[in-house]
Amino acid sequence: MGHIVERVHGWLQRLRRRPPVVVHAAPAEQLKLLPPPLEPQPLRCLPLLADEGLAFLATIMGGHSVAFSGWEVSRIINATLLGLELGLPGIRALASDRPEGLDQALLEQGEALGLGAEVRAFLARHGTGRDTGPASEYHLTDTADCWWVRASLEHPDIRQRLDAPEIVVDFGTLFHEADPRRRILRLAELRPRLLVLDTLIIDETRLPEGSPFTAASAWYVAAMTPEQTRLMADYWRAIQPCPAQFDLLPHGGTREDFRRAGLDALWWWFMGREAVRGMLLDAGYRVISVTPSWGGRSAIFTAEAVA
Repeated sequence: MGHIVERVHGWLQRLRRRPPVVVHAAPAEQLKLLPPPLEPQPLRCLPLLADEGLAFLATIMGGHSVAFSGWEVSRIINATLLGLELGLPGIRALASDRPEGLDQALLEQGEALGLGAEVRAFLARHGTGRDTGPASEYHLTDTADCWWVRASLEHPDIRQRLDAPEIVVDFGTLFHEADPRRRILRLAELRPRLLVLDTLIIDETRLPEGSPFTAASAWYVAAMTPEQTRLMADYWRAIQPCPAQFDLLPHGGTREDFRRAGLDALWWWFMGREAVRGMLLDAGYRVISVTPSWGGRSAIFTAEAVA
């Protein structure tokens, strides 16, 4: 068990090593129809708000049931703690697999923030240790009321398993997906009032003048030309971190080439903000706010369901 907890702690440490927060001007698109921002000073979770994405979530989550999904386990843990302090009526997380040691990591991080009592009460009701039944024959899925739901977005009953959340937040997943449009459609099928995507984007204004990449571009790494590959590699070397795939395959390659390279968590897509906005609109969600995240390397898209 110790090595499992250490692995989860590693995720937390990687979050702490994220590049320093860069202060940006207020985004041109102002968030409407949502509660005013909370004052962060009284929060015991104040240290977590150095993460721009979590600081933004603190302004919109109050009073709503929320479901978190995505690759970034440490951020889901921290967002759950923030939700507990805000007293949200419902908190769930979702992934097709559930890393072991999650409850212990949540408790230890909560204790460090002075939220031990809240976490223990939460785990007494929704701890993953309650899931003692057999896996479903159709999909791996929990058999108890766990805070981290072990199921696929493809599961036919997933909206009910997540207690029909009002807000769905997807952390850092879209550019890792071979089919980002499909993921957005599956998230939209949860029918939240607000769909929030925190994902890597390319800021076309940082590219050389005359670059073929625009805000509406979506480049698939396995279909990029050597010139496009070099352009993206130069972009990420300038702002860091530069993914290892550009060192291993500096001229690009096929999908099979990238898979054979043994790369973990490939960056499959390089997208501008208008490309993400268009996919959300196709899924029935209109973007009402775009907020910089991760020092401008990512953006938080907040979209409301189109009536």
